[in-house]
Amino acid sequence: MFLINSLNINKLQSKANKGFKFLGGDWRFGDTYEELTQMGEGIERLGVLRLDVDNLGKIFKDGFEANATFGRIVQLSSMLDFFFSHYINKLKEFSWDPKSGLNENYKEFKYKIRDLIEIVYSGGDDVFIVGHWSVLPDIALWINDEFRKFTAFNENFTISAGITLFDDKYPIYKAAIESGEFESKTKSRKRENRDKSKHNKNGICFLDENTPVSWNDFRRLRSFVGDFYEWVSIGLGHEHKKLSKSFINRLYSIYYEYKQGKFNNWSKWRWRASYSLTRLAKQYDIFSSKILDFASELFISDKTEQELIQLLYILANWTDLLTRKKNQQ
Repeated sequence: MFLINSLNINKLQSKANKGFKFLGGDWRFGDTYEELTQMGEGIERLGVLRLDVDNLGKIFKDGFEANATFGRIVQLSSMLDFFFSHYINKLKEFSWDPKSGLNENYKEFKYKIRDLIEIVYSGGDDVFIVGHWSVLPDIALWINDEFRKFTAFNENFTISAGITLFDDKYPIYKAAIESGEFESKTKSRKRENRDKSKHNKNGICFLDENTPVSWNDFRRLRSFVGDFYEWVSIGLGHEHKKLSKSFINRLYSIYYEYKQGKFNNWSKWRWRASYSLTRLAKQYDIFSSKILDFASELFISDKTEQELIQLLYILANWTDLLTRKKNQQ
């Protein structure tokens, strides 16, 4: 007889052998997938998040070097399984907000994580989650952040992930395959950073399978999405003045012009983007400084590992989907 996610073995009344097991995802959201698509924010879509630990075979094979023992290998395996089978269940006590992301206070925000996701599998070294698409990027970020803490920020322990969107009629197994392909692209496709170095793994594919993003850059994109969501959907000032969604269309246009002339560092996308964003800033006084700050980061900032312009499609599409009204599906 086993207890699930509890160590209070003495409470078992049976005379049979007793023990405990950890199970990742010990709750269900209780609604149909069709109902679930209507519960989150933005476009009515489901999402699949898949992730796992990079280079785990190499870690077990070479990580201990001459100090490898059976006990140490078993301990490492057990601790990894503990994280993915048990610790991840903390998510069910979180709330979520489209601007701020996850909050460990269950009552803080309107949306409750336990109502928006279902952990299909979590254990060993990988995770498979189905839920409303809007919360999955924040969940991926949280898992990566907590895993980094759990492994004492050891650079040899990293995670790769993929997230795909689908509607409620789409077969889950196909969505799982596609999300797995996004995860594989994260592992195999090289990211070229602004310093010309190239990296793979330790990141995520979301909305664009050809552009894996490091976790650092993904968090920066999430910060922008939170700001843009506020500008477009909530508004600023006492009157909650909102920014037109034409702002998102301008971001799309800037990215497509960059793609057309990306082999010329001073191609027309730069001056057109400068003109477009400056003009928008003049039209919306309350947003003026914020828009110009973003324009500066787009052109000269080094806060992202990749050039921000390379990630602009993901940023525009993410904001677009998150601010989509129910009648604009």
